[in-house]
Amino acid sequence: MRKPQISPEQRTALLKTLKALTSLPAQVLYYGAALAAIALIPGASLPPALAVLAGGVGVNALSDILKGVARGELSEEHIRKQVIILGGEV
Repeated sequence: MRKPQISPEQRTALLKTLKALTSLPAQVLYYGAALAAIALIPGASLPPALAVLAGGVGVNALSDILKGVARGELSEEHIRKQVIILGGEV
């Protein structure tokens, strides 16, 4: 099985996103981290609980956030607000 590779830009975007979430409650950070990782590895097989979560909040929406972070378009405050909005949809 081939190990998924992420680019340096994706890795940086993931780290910036996680940094932005550290001021939020632990549960938001946990789900944000899980969904961010899922968004970076399309087609990954997921445990049932994460599959429901990923489908519920829309991995595509989180993927768009990560792309915006990678392009330097989103502030930490914007990231936090977007993830909170996504979390509210669960």
